[in-house]
Amino acid sequence: MNPEADLIGLNYLLAAVGILLTLLGLILVFGNWYSIIEWVLTIRRNPRYNRGDASIPLLGGIILCAGIIYLHAGFGAVIPLWSAALGLVIDYGSLPMAIMTPLLYRWSEHRKAAANRARKAARRKS
Repeated sequence: MNPEADLIGLNYLLAAVGILLTLLGLILVFGNWYSIIEWVLTIRRNPRYNRGDASIPLLGGIILCAGIIYLHAGFGAVIPLWSAALGLVIDYGSLPMAIMTPLLYRWSEHRKAAANRARKAARRKS
């Protein structure tokens, strides 16, 4: 067997896996964007119907990043590796998660500090 032929076959296999993962990631990304657009349009029609939006955080973006990395492994000269980060940028579910995670951590630390202050104040009273 020719080792170069095996390498070409491996490149095509990596590219096929990359295409499948990229398509799956794009479907999830479009689903996240559809959910937020549908939520905004529903709120504009009926402001009382505020059920919130339903997006899947990070899943579509991570799968899309993995697909682009596999595409880079298969066709490195055509697809640059930095384009894998675009998966997290264009996914709506990833952007709020990246923004909210530090805020939620800060909020939880604030609640812990407030609970500690309340415990100390209750000890002083008794």
